[in-house]
Amino acid sequence: MYEFLLISLIVMIIIGLLIKKKYNIVIPHFGYRHVNETQKRVESILIILFILGGFWVIFFPPTNLNVYGLLFAYYAIFYGFRAYMEYKHDQTEKKYLFHGFWSIASLIVFIGSIVFW
Repeated sequence: MYEFLLISLIVMIIIGLLIKKKYNIVIPHFGYRHVNETQKRVESILIILFILGGFWVIFFPPTNLNVYGLLFAYYAIFYGFRAYMEYKHDQTEKKYLFHGFWSIASLIVFIGSIVFW
């Protein structure tokens, strides 16, 4: 299981860097700029739900839960929504390609973690 996660993360990082280089995408490391207020509100709600879910798992641990799978499912939803909003409202910077890739890659790792767990 851990080998799959490690190999897939390394491949994801390499492909993500290649996408950034090919399309000349500049992603700020801090201070993401949302395209509109709706995106800001929905992402805030997703972050709050993720934190509450984390506390739920910590204080009420289920017997058979794939925490890594939940983490990558959250990433797939979060980056998928971000890519959709960037594609819909700001196509000039092409950041939606980068975030869309991370969404699909996270979904693949989520499915792989379910299969290999």
